[in-house]
Amino acid sequence: ISNAVRAVETNYQRAKAYKTARELAEKKLEAELEKFKVGMSTNYLVLQYQRDLANAQTMELKALIDYNISLANLDRVMGVGRERRGISVLSND
Repeated sequence: ISNAVRAVETNYQRAKAYKTARELAEKKLEAELEKFKVGMSTNYLVLQYQRDLANAQTMELKALIDYNISLANLDRVMGVGRERRGISVLSND
């Protein structure tokens, strides 16, 4: 159980860090777009910041997925299942 708890904590911290990185990438892109509008930047730099933002979004999403997987794994090792989550399984009967 301790490994599962540690994984949840680690993945939570990763998700927070990647959220911050994504927010920073958004701000950098916004600033570069403003510079571009007044002729102080190039479309090459804007494209680089767009790529950086896309990468940051991808990493944030992966971290969130990993966090949710680790939560599910923690539930599994603790023997807590879908009943606690209020999930029912439908059958074709």
